[in-house]
Amino acid sequence: MVPAPPPDDPGATGPRSQAFVAEDSEQTKAKLDDAELSTTGSPRALQKVELDLDDAPFLEEEEELPPPPEELPKAPAPQPLGDVPVKLPLWKNKKVILGAAALLLILIGFCGWWFFLRADEPPPPPPPPPPVVEPPKPVEPPPPPPPADIFVPMAPFLVEKSDEKGATKILSLKVKLVYKEDPRLAQEIQAKTFSLRDGLYYNLKNKSFALLTDKDSVEQLRDELRGVVNNYLNTGQIDQILFEELLVK
Repeated sequence: MVPAPPPDDPGATGPRSQAFVAEDSEQTKAKLDDAELSTTGSPRALQKVELDLDDAPFLEEEEELPPPPEELPKAPAPQPLGDVPVKLPLWKNKKVILGAAALLLILIGFCGWWFFLRADEPPPPPPPPPPVVEPPKPVEPPPPPPPADIFVPMAPFLVEKSDEKGATKILSLKVKLVYKEDPRLAQEIQAKTFSLRDGLYYNLKNKSFALLTDKDSVEQLRDELRGVVNNYLNTGQIDQILFEELLVK
């Protein structure tokens, strides 16, 4: 139990002194009730103690006091206006105005140089002309091969001749006509075979035996016989006459 505070004045009277007296009587009564409960232990005594405890004013819980309000921060001491620098807006700041004016002058000068004083850049050189590509020369077809030589053998000529001593000799001569391939000339030679043989025979008949048997006169004889044959031809000419056989019997 909480002890009662000592009275300020024993002879004093009033509500406070009366409260202390009542509190002392209540404490004495509570002690007696506790003694009775410890001796008797009856339920009625327990109920009385509970009622007394409920009626005791000193057992009431004390109300919690609200916390003290927080102290507000102190305002800074006022400073004299002469010590605080005054901030001017940008458009009133001399440094900003001078810097902007200098920048504007530089920009104007650059624009004037760019549009009036700057030399025009020379035009780029023209691109080189594309290389001239010569068209490939057409491949000429190979020349046709020369016409092949055609050999036309003729039947042997038997020419009767007399030598220097007057003895009769038989001259057997086999020749070939040579000409370049020509279908028309081939047809003409075939059609005039007998006429060509007669002309060759009469030419050989009129030659002397010494000329026909002389080796040095063979080329001359061939040229004469070629001329005889060409005199009979109209569509072409033979190139030469070859002697295949020349026998004297």
